[in-house]
Amino acid sequence: MLQQNRKIICTGNRLTVVDSAGPLVYDYLAERDIPKEVQLIDGGLAGLDLIRLIDGSHRVIFVDSASGFDQTPEVMVLDLEDVIGMTTCTSPDHSNGLIYLLHVLPEIYQDLLPEVYFVGIQGFPRTELIEKAAETSLHLAMDDS
Repeated sequence: MLQQNRKIICTGNRLTVVDSAGPLVYDYLAERDIPKEVQLIDGGLAGLDLIRLIDGSHRVIFVDSASGFDQTPEVMVLDLEDVIGMTTCTSPDHSNGLIYLLHVLPEIYQDLLPEVYFVGIQGFPRTELIEKAAETSLHLAMDDS
């Protein structure tokens, strides 16, 4: 099963500290040897354009800055159902591009929807949080349990 396509897509704006967690996780993982089954992608601010990167995937992990999730750990992991249940989204504008994408994925992919997870970093993206989010994302990508 490890030969199946797994992707870690890191999103955010590296020029804005509060939105730089995803790009920082990308940089951290890009400097390491990751399994060849995992494709690491810098999704930047692509929003809905990320749909094309999901095709043919077995599992997709999105990594981004997170805010507004009360009483959650600084590095949080949500599956797609949790993200949809915990967030609202009415339009694909910049402020909620990834959230909008996650909300529409089930409609677009229906029976072909890959496993989707969101790894969010709340607060200032300190080094230990970036490392934890990177290791968590890699573990999620490779876990077959």
